[in-house]
Amino acid sequence: MPNDLLHLVLQLASLAASIIVDNWKPISDKEPITCGIPEGPYLEKASQEGLQHFYQTCEILVEAGIQVKYIDMLINFVEIIENHDNLYEAEFAIVHGEWFQKYSELYSEGNRETIFYFLQRMKL
Repeated sequence: MPNDLLHLVLQLASLAASIIVDNWKPISDKEPITCGIPEGPYLEKASQEGLQHFYQTCEILVEAGIQVKYIDMLINFVEIIENHDNLYEAEFAIVHGEWFQKYSELYSEGNRETIFYFLQRMKL
């Protein structure tokens, strides 16, 4: 798209936004853009290849003039995962509880243990 046409499209988009959005304030070219980048246990779960691509993308942002701030996020990620696992295993036990009473031999050993454990804990 030629620069003149691009400039016109951006002007029209800004005009439309000012009509549609209450208290519209266009972004000044002089205001820096800041992008928050997560760090910590959550991101550490990514593969080396994924992390390499992620950080290369962060470098592209910096080279484009975008300010990058690294932010510790989900510091308690292991605890979050454990709570999530407990939640879905308990739900699995509840949903399968009645079927388990009739067809326990059809469940894998791991699923039998999970269902039995949570049914006992919940007294179902």
